[in-house]
Amino acid sequence: MKLDQLQGWAFIAEIIGGIAIVLSILYLAVETRNNTNTIQSQTSQGLLELSNSYQLEVIGNPELADYFGEATKNLKVL
Repeated sequence: MKLDQLQGWAFIAEIIGGIAIVLSILYLAVETRNNTNTIQSQTSQGLLELSNSYQLEVIGNPELADYFGEATKNLKVL
């Protein structure tokens, strides 16, 4: 009777262990996706910051703004 009981508990433990592994893999998949989204957002934010500093420089310098405006109309000016 003890051996049968022990085998029953071992079987239950294997099932619980298998479920825990599946849940762990699902958790890692969700966390990997979240991390990827966060990195993409940070990259976009960094690019916007670079663009903003460039635009502020153009806005703050009238000569550069005029040159930039002419260049967007006619690339041969460059």
